[in-house]
Amino acid sequence: MKLYINENLKRLRQSKKITQEQFAIAIGSSVQSVSRWETGMSYPELEMIPTIAMFFGVTIDEIVGMEKVSSEELRIQLTMRLEEASTHEERLSILRDMHIRFPSDVGTLISLFKCMSERGEVYYEEMLRLLDEMTTQKNMCRRDIDEVVMIILPWVSDEELDNYIKRYGASRDMREERLRTEALRMKNEYK
Repeated sequence: MKLYINENLKRLRQSKKITQEQFAIAIGSSVQSVSRWETGMSYPELEMIPTIAMFFGVTIDEIVGMEKVSSEELRIQLTMRLEEASTHEERLSILRDMHIRFPSDVGTLISLFKCMSERGEVYYEEMLRLLDEMTTQKNMCRRDIDEVVMIILPWVSDEELDNYIKRYGASRDMREERLRTEALRMKNEYK
């Protein structure tokens, strides 16, 4: 299990706008020790952790990074379950759960779209809702959104295609003609 003490100490110290030396003096340690802690070369003595937590006004769990550790362990468990899933419904259920727990994880969202696209006519409305959600997230890059747009294209009705292109294509720098051509090609493949 990876601990995040080094990352958390550095982040907390920098947020207080103090140097390693000022931090070391405040908690009764050496600059060299603080430097080793922040680089991950060593950890503070166990007795020092409560002092550090009190200095920053945070919990010991926050210093150690237990929330992040628990989150990563859960992600690993869900990923293992996903690899073992034998049915489409089981994979879809696990991916939906992962998306709820890790909504800003791009890989999970793209995997969820790909899984839904296997039966796109059934999940089309949900895919559109997720696409709208995705376009509002700050951590989504254009390439990721473009990939999801391309996944959903075969399920867009001919009547909705122009509106869809204007809404997602133009706003994402995808040339409208390329998007229209790709949509028609993909629709023919799925028929």
